[in-house]
Amino acid sequence: MRADVDRLLFPVKLSSRRQSLICLALVGFSPALGVGGAGVFGCGYSPVLGTARGGLGLRPSGSLVPEPLALRAVLRGARERLSELGALELGSSAVLTIEVLRLDELGAAPRAVNGRPRGRSEELVLRARGRVIERGQLVQEQELTRRSLLAAAPGLELDRDAALARLGREVGRELASAAMGLPTPAEI
Repeated sequence: MRADVDRLLFPVKLSSRRQSLICLALVGFSPALGVGGAGVFGCGYSPVLGTARGGLGLRPSGSLVPEPLALRAVLRGARERLSELGALELGSSAVLTIEVLRLDELGAAPRAVNGRPRGRSEELVLRARGRVIERGQLVQEQELTRRSLLAAAPGLELDRDAALARLGREVGRELASAAMGLPTPAEI
């Protein structure tokens, strides 16, 4: 149990003192070697998840929502975040699987003045699950629910698809961050 907690809380294992000193010497005293020298000789930091470089693969696990845009948006956000972190690796033994669990669309705060509509809005609520699976074993699981409110002035259409795409990307980015051991905003 303690090892599982360590894997989730500390996604990077520290090196020995000797490896750290060698790395500091390569980076600090030899600008010509710089980052390349540190990469060749290694600082001794090793990721807990995935391969030696710590990458995660990404794949859909399914969707319980009959809206393909939701799953595509969540996958796109996760892919973008993993790429930003340098952690997207197609051949990794650790895979982040994404499943969209629920999408609710609620009318919110319609407003009328003198019996005529003055504005309208809609709230989208998206729930998704991310699982990190390494060599067939579940390593981590995270479920997130996020909300987005979209509104239109009289005579304008609500751009529901654009709002859903933004919300899905946000959820995907947060699931990818959580999979890499980074903090995510609290449930709302």
